[in-house]
Amino acid sequence: MLHQLEMRFEDLEHIYIAGGFGRFLDIEKAIAIGLLPDVAREKFTYIGNSSLNGSRRVLISRQQRKLQQQLARKMTYIDLSNDSGYMDQYTAALFLPHTDLRRFPSVKRLIG
Repeated sequence: MLHQLEMRFEDLEHIYIAGGFGRFLDIEKAIAIGLLPDVAREKFTYIGNSSLNGSRRVLISRQQRKLQQQLARKMTYIDLSNDSGYMDQYTAALFLPHTDLRRFPSVKRLIG
């Protein structure tokens, strides 16, 4: 997705991790296996059960409903099947460690 937006992981200001999956996620280990990008650790924030919290807010607040509608209008649909390089990137990401260690400098330092 970042490639289609001509962005890099370093361009992201925040990376939010949500839900039960993220609750016990070890950031360092997730980066080591290529699950998360190797960026400054302070960019990662666990936000809990975001879908439940967002649904509750929209149900009880007109202001939150209005905000949700504004955000929905700003969303962009990206069909990754139309990106010719997506499958190559996906396949490369299946290997442990990641096949492109330039993207994971902290992991590269660990394994030499």
